[in-house]
Amino acid sequence: MPAIDATSTVIGMRKLAIYVSGKQDCAGVSLRGGCADSAEAVYLQQALEQIIQQFRQRDLPCLWLDCRHLETLSWQGQRALLHVDNLARTAGICLFWCGLNALVGEQLRTSGLYSLLYVRTAKEYAGPLLLLEENLPATVQLVRRGENR
Repeated sequence: MPAIDATSTVIGMRKLAIYVSGKQDCAGVSLRGGCADSAEAVYLQQALEQIIQQFRQRDLPCLWLDCRHLETLSWQGQRALLHVDNLARTAGICLFWCGLNALVGEQLRTSGLYSLLYVRTAKEYAGPLLLLEENLPATVQLVRRGENR
């Protein structure tokens, strides 16, 4: 697995970083930073598509997404979430969006997307526990830009 890159700062907001970890029976993703523009939304969509495809081949029934560190979600990011959620359902995988902060939750409620997703609290997260650590260990894979396809 590649080493984790430090995220850079752009106008006071961290760029979006997506980390993935999984075993044979449990898989998870940690979304960290902001998805504030179309480039971040494309990265989000492509990375999650790749992850869903990988775990579909393993016949995993669900994927847990830790969203506690997801700072903001633009309308483009929301569209990407809807796309990947629909893709996962078509593939027979249930996505659980856990620990949305108040801002992201409100953004999703305003658009109506909140009621379409399987939203859970941070405490309900049942994915790989190492994804919940503040400083992720080097064994956790960062989904890099440009390696998504």
